[in-house]
Parts: sequence; C-alpha cells; structure tokens
Amino acid sequence: MKKTLFKSIIILAVILVIGTALKSNIDKNLIDYNTKDIINFLTDRELEGRLTGTEGSKKAEKFISEYFKMLELEPLEFLEDDSYLFPYDHSFVNFDNQNIKMTIEYENGDTKECIIGRDFLPISYTKEIDISAKTSKELDENSFLLVDNNIKPQYRKAKGILIKTNNFHHYIAVNNVKTPIIQISKNLYNNLINNKCNIKFSYKLDTEKIKANNIVAKIPGKDNSSAIILSAHFDHIGKIGNTIYSGALDNSSGISVLLDLAKKLKEYSKNNELKQDIIICAFNGEESGRQGSKAFAAFIKDRYKNIANINFDCIGIKDKAFIINRLNFNSKRALDNDLYNYLKNKGYNISFDDGYSSDHESFIYYNIPSVTIGQPSDIIHSKLDVMNNLDINLIEKFNSDIFEFLIKNDGINYNEIVNIDNDSNAKYIDEIEISEYEKIKEAESKDLELNQYKYILDDNVPICITRLSKTYNSLEDLKKIFNNIYIPENIGSYKLKEITVKCSEPETHIGEFNKIYTYDNFSISYINNINIKYSNDNNSNKILKIDIFKLNSISDFNNKSFDDIINEMYVDDNRIEKNSSNNQSYLSIEKVSNNNQSYWIIFIRRNGNEKYISEVVNIIGKNNIFYRISINKYEIEKAKIRNKNEKIYKLDWFNNSKDKTIEFIRNINFNKLIDGIFK
Repeated sequence: MKKTLFKSIIILAVILVIGTALKSNIDKNLIDYNTKDIINFLTDRELEGRLTGTEGSKKAEKFISEYFKMLELEPLEFLEDDSYLFPYDHSFVNFDNQNIKMTIEYENGDTKECIIGRDFLPISYTKEIDISAKTSKELDENSFLLVDNNIKPQYRKAKGILIKTNNFHHYIAVNNVKTPIIQISKNLYNNLINNKCNIKFSYKLDTEKIKANNIVAKIPGKDNSSAIILSAHFDHIGKIGNTIYSGALDNSSGISVLLDLAKKLKEYSKNNELKQDIIICAFNGEESGRQGSKAFAAFIKDRYKNIANINFDCIGIKDKAFIINRLNFNSKRALDNDLYNYLKNKGYNISFDDGYSSDHESFIYYNIPSVTIGQPSDIIHSKLDVMNNLDINLIEKFNSDIFEFLIKNDGINYNEIVNIDNDSNAKYIDEIEISEYEKIKEAESKDLELNQYKYILDDNVPICITRLSKTYNSLEDLKKIFNNIYIPENIGSYKLKEITVKCSEPETHIGEFNKIYTYDNFSISYINNINIKYSNDNNSNKILKIDIFKLNSISDFNNKSFDDIINEMYVDDNRIEKNSSNNQSYLSIEKVSNNNQSYWIIFIRRNGNEKYISEVVNIIGKNNIFYRISINKYEIEKAKIRNKNEKIYKLDWFNNSKDKTIEFIRNINFNKLIDGIFK
C-alpha cells in the first residue's frame, strides 16, 4: 500500500514539473495526452522547431522522457545509470545564427540587403561559399540564372540558380554543393527580372561538436535475444528569422504514433507476455543526416540475435497514399511483405517506394530488416507543416492498426527471407506494385557501375542515385571494378555463370545533375555480400551457388568458437532435434574436418521424414573480419504453383549422400576463396 502511494506521489510530481517547466496550450495530466495533445505540444512555438542542440529540442527530449516514465517503461539495460537517454556526438549548425547574406547591387548604384527566410532561402548548403555574379534569364556559366519553374539538369552550369518559390522549403543537411540553388520570393523574382543587377551571396557555416540524446526505452518480452525496434525522430529544422518550422507532419505525427504504441503495448504487456523485446526509440538528428539513428544502429546491431526496425515518419495526411520505404525494393524480407499485405487488407492505399530518406537507412546499413512507413508531402520543411493540415482520426486509426499488426506478428523473426509458398493469402514481393518514383530510380541506376553515382532533381530537391548491387556475367567484367579480385572459374564439373556483388554506400558529394561520378577510394572493403553462381557443364539446370557474407569484426563475437557461432546462426530453441515431432521442420548440424579444413553440413528434417542435406557452411576469419560462406547445390525444375508456371529449386546434394558431398567439397578451398576476393 505504501509503495503504491509513493508511486502516485512521484507521478503527480512529474506532472507538475512538466506543467510548470513548459508552457503549452495543453492543460492535462501527461498520461492522458492523446494524439492531438502530443502534436500540439511538440509544435508549440516555445519549442522553436526542435532543432537538435537547441533549448526547444531539449524540451521535446524531456517531454518524451517523462512520458516514458509515466508509462513505467524499462530503460535499456545496455545503457548507463538506468537512463532513457542515449548520448551521441552530434555535428551542430544553428542556421538561425549564421551570417548568410544575399545583397543585390543595381545598375544605378543602389543596393538591397535581402532578408533570409522572407526574400530568399537556400535549398542546400556547403560549408562555405562566396559568389558574386550578375543575374540572367538565359543560361550563362558566369551568372545567377533566374528560374520561374522546375530546374533542369543543364542549369547546374550556371554560377548559381535563383528559383521563384511561393512556399520556401528549409533543409539543414550540409553537402558539397558547387552550384547553389536559392529559393526567392515572387516579389524578389519580379524585381530581378525587371532590373539589371549583380548578386553577392556568401556564408561560412559555424559547426560545433555537441552531445545530443536519443530517447530509448524497452518493453521486455520472453525472448530477450530478439527485438523489434519501433522508432520515429523528434527533431526538426528549427527556425529562420521569425519563421518557425513547427514540423507537425515531420515528425510530431510520427512521435505521436510512437508514444501511443508504447502506451498500448505497455498496457497489453501487463496481462500478456510479449514473445520478444520491444524497443521504443525517439531519434534525434534525423534532419541533419540521421546522426542519432546512425549512432544507435551501430550500438544495437550486435546486442540481439534477431532484430528488425519499423520507423514512422510523416503520418496523417488525408487522402494521401502511404509509402513503405525499404531502400532496396528487390528485398524479399518478411517484414516488407507482412506490413504491405496487412495494411492493404485494412484498406490503406499503400505502395513501396525509395523516394525519401529516413532513419530506417541506418539499420539497413547493417543488414537489419528495416522500413519506414509514412506519407511524404510537399508541405514538409515548410511553414505549411502545421497541425491544421493533419487528419487526427487517420493517425489514431493507423495507431490501432499497427498495434494489432505488432500483436499478431509478435515473435516473428524478420531476419528470415520471405517463404510464402504455402500461404495462399500472401503476395510475392515481385508482384506487389511499386511506386512510379521507385521505377524511375531503378531505371536511372541502370547506367551506373558499383563505383559510380549521380544526382537527379525531384521537385527541385537533389536526389542521389546509386547502384549498390550488380550482376556480372564474367570474372573479367568484375575485374574492371575490382582489378585484383580472384574467383575460381571452375569447381569440379561446374563452370562460372554469374557473380552478383552487393556493396555498402560510400559518401557522395553533390555535383552537376545527371553527371556520373566515381566514388573516391572505392575498394573491395565496401563489399558486404557476393553471390557466385555456377552451372553444370552437362546440365545447365544444375546450379552450384556460393554466398559469402561479411559479418562483424572478430572481437564482436566475444571469443566464441566457430561451432558456437554456427549453432547460433542456424539453430534456435524451437527447432532443435530433441523437440522433434511429426509436423515441424528441424535443423541438425554436423562438423566435417577434411582436406586440412573444417566446415559444417546443415541437415533438415521435415514432417518426420528422413533428414536431408540443405547446405554446407563455413566461417573464415581474415584481418579481424568474419566471413560466412554458404554453399547450395540445387536443380531448377518447373512446377505449377497457384495456377502459375513457376520455377522451383530442388536440393541436389547427391541424393543426400554425405560421403559424396564431402568428396565434392574437396574442390573448394575456403581460405583461398576468401583471400582471392578480400585480399
């Protein structure tokens, strides 16, 4: 009884602190805040646009932390001091305090100092710029080009671009911009069109290294080796002059979703045990290059065996389609498929896209299944992004539907690739419609090599086009990119057919639009996965496939033996042999030491039948990096599935002969294979 009373006093005290410390239009207990209340609080003028590193951002941070406390969420045990705060190093630029100047010098000698945020606003920034040039209606390499509509790629040849804009958009990411694009008001545009003049445009950004915080909490589940991360970013772009960019859609809406889900899931967990941990993350620094989520993804990636991320960014525009942004639309992750089918069945207008950046990309970098769900709109990053443009009922419906999805799919390992052969309700990812923008990006990347990138314009916003995966039909073609790489062209009776390489993305720098650039210092170190496919000389439908995955550094495995690592990768508690029954599938693993090398044969048993060989795997450590080698041998056959002619892949390990499999693997020198690729 005393404990309960003490708890109530603490909760009341926290409510009073929040109520007095932060002015707001809301006069309620924090625990009772609904979706509209949360968004109203975060978009209040006192928070001044929640730019990371400002007092407004710290007020938002405190609000979210206290909300977590009210829900009695657990701090993440990996963090110090039982705190919800996850500190990280942040590169901070306060654009409202920068000396960004644009001066007009008229032919008659008059001058005009333009006011940033009212007369002009850059679309993108570099660290420093100082340009003086005349204005021109025609493209001239020595002039500021005046544009009254969309920017064309060739305009980048101008000294600078001045584009008439009715609604300024503010972006705070700092890039290597060579040709500045500057939004100007309609009045200023008309003034410049009708007068001969010179423009002086200059700034030097003051960058400061600060400590910033993500806010992170946990609702524990039965299996603490698996987790689903729910996330949204709470930072925004701050203010310029008297204009505060309140960021209702981007991303107060996403935070309202996150907090409501945390509340629903916490309440559910009081009477129902969750099957896995649920981590609630409010990220900082998304607008300035995903700084907060990059730090957290690097931290959390090795602390769970199975982990996935669903990120919420821009929710609540009526009659606007929803987007599942998964970065690589060729993915067949179960997370993509399950979310799409569930929301489609709930009546949402939804498609896949790769059209906007958000915090899910930080997890994808580490090959963690991750998506962002959102409704990108033209109002974001502008003063039109206010509460009145949001549909609160839609947000609340979305909250309820996502909560239901999480409960129905609790415990699913989203690190697995989709297997829907026996699911008549599911759709193949390849059959799901993708957005027109995604099709454009796919088409734009086809002329690129792995070591190349380019920028295009979409609604006057520079978009980077990369090619992170490519298939080569010969080793010689691949050597044009990685000239020292070696891959055996023959293994037994199998001949090299194709090589697919997947890479992480190096840093890019904005240059001329539609011009192809080559990455600086691009090398084999960027390869994350390489898939080598061979076909049999006597039967081209017989395939040998070798997949090589770059894993973590050796130190990250805490001195575990290779046997332990293999068991962790391939066997979980629900599929070990001792629990076998007649209606499930089970894995078993046998280690083989032969020909001065060791490897593991993976067997699978289904429906109580005889076990058969599934694949051969190995772990090789080189230069403080682990590589997993997976070898599959199969034959392609045709079959009718769902009344469609489909290719199926039938395992072809010598009629499950272990001895013949071992004899065949003698043809593969694992160490030489890794040395040839990653030396």
